[in-house]
Amino acid sequence: MPNLALGRIDPLTLTLAPKSQGIATPSISPLLVAVLQTFPEPVYLKDRSHRWVMVNEAYCDYMGHESEALLGKCEGDMLPEREASLAWENDEAVFKTGSSTLNEAVAARDDKTARLLQTHKSILRDGDDNELLLCVIRDLTGSDAASDLLQGGPAGDDKPALRGQTKIRRLGEQSVRFAFSDPLTQLPDRRAFMNLLDVAAARVAASSAIFVINIDHLKLVNDRFGHSAGDTVILEVARRLRASIRANDILGRLDSDEFIVLADAIDSMQTDRIADQILANIVDPLQLGQHEYRISVSVGIAMFSGHRHNAEELVRNARMAASWCKRRNRGGSEFYSDGASAAAERMATIELKLPIALEQGELVVHYQPIVSSRKRNVSGFEALARWNDSDLGELFPQEFIPIAEDMGIVRKLGQMIIDRACEFTASLANRRLSVTVNVSGSQLMDETFPIFVAETLQKYDLAGSRLFFEITESVAMKADASVWQVFEELATIGVRLVIDDFGTGFSNLARLKELPFVAIKIDRDFIRDLPNSPQDRAIFRAMHAMAKELNLKTVAEGIENALQEEFVAGFGVDYFQGYRFGHPMPANKLKRYTKS
Repeated sequence: MPNLALGRIDPLTLTLAPKSQGIATPSISPLLVAVLQTFPEPVYLKDRSHRWVMVNEAYCDYMGHESEALLGKCEGDMLPEREASLAWENDEAVFKTGSSTLNEAVAARDDKTARLLQTHKSILRDGDDNELLLCVIRDLTGSDAASDLLQGGPAGDDKPALRGQTKIRRLGEQSVRFAFSDPLTQLPDRRAFMNLLDVAAARVAASSAIFVINIDHLKLVNDRFGHSAGDTVILEVARRLRASIRANDILGRLDSDEFIVLADAIDSMQTDRIADQILANIVDPLQLGQHEYRISVSVGIAMFSGHRHNAEELVRNARMAASWCKRRNRGGSEFYSDGASAAAERMATIELKLPIALEQGELVVHYQPIVSSRKRNVSGFEALARWNDSDLGELFPQEFIPIAEDMGIVRKLGQMIIDRACEFTASLANRRLSVTVNVSGSQLMDETFPIFVAETLQKYDLAGSRLFFEITESVAMKADASVWQVFEELATIGVRLVIDDFGTGFSNLARLKELPFVAIKIDRDFIRDLPNSPQDRAIFRAMHAMAKELNLKTVAEGIENALQEEFVAGFGVDYFQGYRFGHPMPANKLKRYTKS
């Protein structure tokens, strides 16, 4: 910040907007005018409408315009849209808070020359008590520190081969404060990071990589524990990411649940190691109030070298890889590839179309028979959502349900399925038939969920005992006191609970015996290779014996042939489900299954 002491008067002029331009001339003390005239740095004053009302010659040189072209205008009249928007947001933040700011940012001229700029902004009041924003800009590019920062080493460095490789590294080591930073983490926000990446993409010749790190299920944390807990998770993820990456890598925050890392001078093996380190550091449990919460992230990686990609394309590729990772390998990492790109494009299309399809009733419910092993007759059906889109083709739940969860519309989708399933079941002539519906963890975290279920049962005059909810083993094992309360309220209205995908969630046996469930569904992964696989035979025997000891009914899903049926029936499994007994079908094709 320039010294405000009045001494040498530089031959600079300070121009004020004349009244003839329709702008009120600020009433500023002569002393302040004298001080501002001494500044060799660019200086401006803005009114509350972000219009320049005072500029000096250095600022005119900085902008490349005469004062007459600037006064009464704002950045939107003179600069490209993105740069103008950034400047407006930064100035508006000062107006709103009234707090002075001292920030640094990397910028580039049209010739891509990187500069380190420092801006000092504060609020003044003129003689009529109007707010004015004073900004002083210093170009630190010529300083020793900036030379080290922007050009890859101390002055006198005679190793040009290394300079290009260390430009971005030095930025990371210097802990530069960005003018446009995320207020929660103080990391560069999306716009600041993209500005930096624009410079890097144009200047860096060595191999580099972009990591996009997406926090899994952050919305569930916000919904369940509140946004302050979500902020705690974000800050902890930021801390762990800093500990996972190299000192020369740059960390930023793209979005509410997304971080980004720029790693310079790196090969694919080093990139892999950083991704593994991120995942290893993230998994340690975090205490949220009285609850222990395990964070997981999905990491997408895109590599580039020199000028092969622009900044936007590189980030888009890494985000595609992260999206693909969330669907295929949640809690892992994925490199960008053409295959991942195609899959991510499909997911982006699903994200775009799913809310509209749900609103317009394009999603339907099919029903798959569940068969009693003792009588070999249908005892009920599992309700399964289906979506047939003109562009995407037929979609199954495993493809669009996770996307619905991430988008925060799974509750609405779940309510639609429950409503239609209850309507279908109530219409059946055979009153002994039941329906089973899959319920997500986010639905169970909604304290109003049991009320919705009770109202739906009442709407169709359906007994609660004819409705089963399947809950995955992993969700059941994580149930806390509030979810237990939901379990109990569902039991009060007669709804019965089944553990789905049993055997895949590493059950805590002590906890399993306490859960208010009436049955387990043995996952199809343990049925597929029966009776030929010795390992699956042993696992099946153990799971079935455990269920019987806990007085739980058993459902074997995924049965496709007579040998599988014969094997599981030999152990006294209670129910069968699979293509051998019927595919999921629309309600109007189930007549032969629904007779009294």
